[in-house]
Amino acid sequence: MTKNLNEILLIKNNLDFGGKIFLAGTFLFPSALPIGATLLLISLIISIKESYKNILKDKFNYIIFLSISIILLSTINISLLNTPDKLRDYQNSFILINIFNWIPILLGFIGFQSYLQSQYQRIYFIKSLILGSIPIFFSCFLQIFGIQGPFKTLFGSIVWFLKPYEEVGGITGIFNNPNYLSFWLIVTLPLVLYLTTYKNYKNKNL
Repeated sequence: MTKNLNEILLIKNNLDFGGKIFLAGTFLFPSALPIGATLLLISLIISIKESYKNILKDKFNYIIFLSISIILLSTINISLLNTPDKLRDYQNSFILINIFNWIPILLGFIGFQSYLQSQYQRIYFIKSLILGSIPIFFSCFLQIFGIQGPFKTLFGSIVWFLKPYEEVGGITGIFNNPNYLSFWLIVTLPLVLYLTTYKNYKNKNL
């Protein structure tokens, strides 16, 4: 009994630590992608390690596992076994690396659930994401006032583009394309609206 209790407390402490890394990664993800992504990956590993039993109990997660398997098998097939003519000029390593555009996202859908179970956790996640988006809004104002980039730090791993308005035909902020900025604004707008209304029942329904 004592051993089981100690194991439960250890898992809880690890998940609490992973949750803090998750929030830090969420905060840094918009403006410092390499650091934010690294922290999110660490928190994902902690979550999967500590919650794998619960993950395996959820039957819906098997759809994600099936999707990951299909991605891996199809990637191996086109890069090593039956390479299409259009891909023969590409290095196999590049094709294999591209699967990391998708697999961490799919695993994140499973693993990050441990950090978003309660309303309290979800509110902190939303706040972290919105606060982390402030540099994006700031960079848009800089671009409007004619300040242009790119601005680089950490040996070029973090880049704020701030491309000339005339060159791209729109505001990009720290991104290199107006579409990326639009996507980020579309993602954050409902979260901002929710934060302004979640304490009021009628407004929340609206």
